Amino acid sequence: MKFNFSLIIYIALGVISLQAALLDHTGKPYKEIVVATDATDSVQLAAKEMQEFCHKICAANLKIVHVATQFPVIFIGESSGLKKRGLSAEKLPREGYLIKTGADYLAILGQDYKGRVLLGPINPWRSVEAYNSKLKLAAFGDAGTLTGVYEFLRQIGKVRFYLPGKLGTVITSVPNLTVPKLTISGAPKVNYRYPWFSMFEHSPESALWAHRVGFGGKAPVMIMHSYREFQKYRDSNPEYFALADGKRAFGSECVADGHGHLCLTNPDVIKQWADDIIAYFEAHPDVDVYPLSPNDGLTRICECQNCQAELRPAAPKGGKFSYHIWNFTGKVAALVSKRFPNKYVGCLAYEHYQSPPPEITYLPNVAIMFCVRRSLLANSGTSSRIHAEIEAWSGKVDRFYLWSYYLDHWLPWTNLPIVFIDTIEKELKYLFRNPKFSGEFIEAEGQHHTEYNQMPTPGMQHLNLYVTARLYWNPQLELATLIDEYCNLFYGPAAAPMKSFWLTAQQQRSAFVAKNPKCTPEEVFTPILITKLNGFLNQALETTPVASVYRNRVELIRKEFSIGAKRLTRLENIGIQKLDLPLMNRKKTFAKIKPVKFFGKNGESYTPSTWLYAGYDRQYLYFKFICFEPEIAKIRKKITSNDDGTIWEDDSIEIYICPDESKRAKCYQLVINVNGALFDAKVLNPAARDPLWNSNAKINVEKQANRWVVEVRLPFASIGINDPNFTGNLAVNFYRNRSVGAKATASCWSPTGARAHYFPDKFGVLKLKK
Repeated sequence: MKFNFSLIIYIALGVISLQAALLDHTGKPYKEIVVATDATDSVQLAAKEMQEFCHKICAANLKIVHVATQFPVIFIGESSGLKKRGLSAEKLPREGYLIKTGADYLAILGQDYKGRVLLGPINPWRSVEAYNSKLKLAAFGDAGTLTGVYEFLRQIGKVRFYLPGKLGTVITSVPNLTVPKLTISGAPKVNYRYPWFSMFEHSPESALWAHRVGFGGKAPVMIMHSYREFQKYRDSNPEYFALADGKRAFGSECVADGHGHLCLTNPDVIKQWADDIIAYFEAHPDVDVYPLSPNDGLTRICECQNCQAELRPAAPKGGKFSYHIWNFTGKVAALVSKRFPNKYVGCLAYEHYQSPPPEITYLPNVAIMFCVRRSLLANSGTSSRIHAEIEAWSGKVDRFYLWSYYLDHWLPWTNLPIVFIDTIEKELKYLFRNPKFSGEFIEAEGQHHTEYNQMPTPGMQHLNLYVTARLYWNPQLELATLIDEYCNLFYGPAAAPMKSFWLTAQQQRSAFVAKNPKCTPEEVFTPILITKLNGFLNQALETTPVASVYRNRVELIRKEFSIGAKRLTRLENIGIQKLDLPLMNRKKTFAKIKPVKFFGKNGESYTPSTWLYAGYDRQYLYFKFICFEPEIAKIRKKITSNDDGTIWEDDSIEIYICPDESKRAKCYQLVINVNGALFDAKVLNPAARDPLWNSNAKINVEKQANRWVVEVRLPFASIGINDPNFTGNLAVNFYRNRSVGAKATASCWSPTGARAHYFPDKFGVLKLKK
């Protein structure tokens, strides 16, 4: 028998190549990954990620060891082996990484945090939101080695992480992957890049994806509403709290969220805050910003003489409370700086204290977090105004952050392709030109607590977040190139129609926002556009093989979009509800009035059903609500006193009424729960109410075996209508808040397609007959 020795050698080499297909530049296979015995959790995870993905890319079987036995070898993280080769992460910038090859090694190392897990005491920086215990992976703390591994996989392995999980990961398998001679280093442009879109503890895919794509931060920057922390002094030091109508404001007297407000000119309040912040910094040396910001929905300040002197009623909308809030913040920061000169006190630039106060020239040791909805910056007027305020703030502080709302997946925009990557590119390039820009918090969570465990609508959300993360590391990226790569890799043969889908949706919405940032979904996503976008999706489906990963990705987008498109179609068919009110008298009672049924807020059929009866006479409006409830024993009825700002959490009926249909900003609100407790208030703005308004409504509530019934008699005079012969139209809406079930839900008379109940543009109309 004659042997072909050259063939045997070829086969043998092929076997070696297939078994260890990650090769150095000379063609020698890597077989081991070396990790120090005392490596941090993130470095150990980095080694596992390197091992797993190299196997997926090229079938490499890499063994994780503590001491190298076979060369060439891969070093992950700092180790004695790298020190012998003169490599260290010591001189790398914060969160920086280094990827380098040598004669017998590939090294991936970086700045790695070695302390306890960095978290915050309050939402959204708690452990459940920012740490996964199974992976031992935190959102914060330098993880340069882990980033270095992901950069190696991205640049050399051509792996892409477009959305969390297997479906969102693009891996191109090759028989061999050769690592060329290289030296690559990098670091993010800012050290705070935290997107809040899931609970890391309950979603390991989300925790991993955040790091894989480039989010993170050296420490949490917890700038948010924090005056609520002084509730612990409510009993011992009531004088710390603001005066409102002669009483201390412990609840919703000054703020919409019900957590009270403070007397900010009281020197004891200033000192107590400074002492508390100093104590926190002493216990948490790795955190260098502490929150000091008013509670949400600030509508009034302390009525004491000193506080009122700091009010600026003639200032523009965003500056009414600015001097008062920032003067206080500066005084606290000055005291803190005596103990911690390099730490910061952080306050939101938000609502009535968003504009910088002209009287204050400089605020040392103060960090601001400017709140902005990024997608609306496609409007040049809005963008110019925001940029002007950012520039003004930059002259007054040494460090500023953004609180960027990426909430365009909330109602009324849920499940619609709200992509604004062109605006993201423009804004981040603008921000990175400012040396005081220090990073941002991206709010992108679900609307309901039950949705927080994962990204609510990954198909609609991922592209904005992906582009944002990549620009954090390289603001000079060419967006067009990035999107072409995304479409080609993610959708394969469907690249062209999917690119048309995303860019057409973006162009249409940007055009509307450019003219009016308050445009509505039905203005943008017209039936014509919906048909066009569905056409792109159908074309994409036709070009992808059944059950292929490309088909599955298109299906994800199509499934989410179909929900939004159907909602808009349904709302358009229902339209604005209108109801002719009969004149009530002894003969015309509720028993003789035809009731109308509630819908879901998106126009869908809703059970259990709610029925509305409505009428009027020359003095009163009359409403009756029959709320069917199959689980009557489970209804929530905690509130027993009037004017409690949390009453809507109970099973309740909610009424909004605008006495003039043409002036819907003037609006009143009533909420009645099963106990007959009443909250009535004048609506000041979407986030604020004046509970001093009294409706003088007469309420009657009756609970029956399978329903509860509410009757309301509301005087016309209480809503400013004093003409007994009034026959105009009222803009109104009625809601039922239901607590029974897995999550609280709501139904309404006139569907708005919105999350917030106060949406006067979509309220229905009550017509009073003559």
